Amino acid sequence: MKGQIWYLDIMFALSIFTVALVFFFKADINFLDKAVDTLEDMDLEAGLLSDSLMSPGYPAGWDTGNVIEIGLTKKNRINETKLDYLGMIEYNLTKTKFRTKYDYYIVFEDIGGIEWINSTNEGIGKPGINSTNLLDSDPDHLIKIVRFVIFKSDAKRMVVYLWQ
Repeated sequence: MKGQIWYLDIMFALSIFTVALVFFFKADINFLDKAVDTLEDMDLEAGLLSDSLMSPGYPAGWDTGNVIEIGLTKKNRINETKLDYLGMIEYNLTKTKFRTKYDYYIVFEDIGGIEWINSTNEGIGKPGINSTNLLDSDPDHLIKIVRFVIFKSDAKRMVVYLWQ
């Protein structure tokens, strides 16, 4: 009789353990699938944002008052006036114009490091973020897209960071 009770206790414990393992692995797989989906979505949005920046925008001679689509280039050359306009537009409005829900930051680099946009800004994007504290915000996911452009008469890398 004691052996039968012991056997039932073991079977009951194994059943509970098996159910717990199934729930754990099911939740873990769902979490990984969600992370992959998020990264794929972010990669797509980062590509679209960089494509938008590489266009002239709409209308072609847009400014802060009439911009529909933000674009900075003409023949892969950065239009510094449009870059200044981008810096003047409120950040959340730029996210709407770029059609992204993620935070972004844009910098220009060459062999010597970051090429400052002007005397006060090294880049454009989320307020309070710069190239040295971007990772301090501890993003869950971070995408980096690099495009080559002519900026201030020299070849530069336009680096677009997108994070969640």
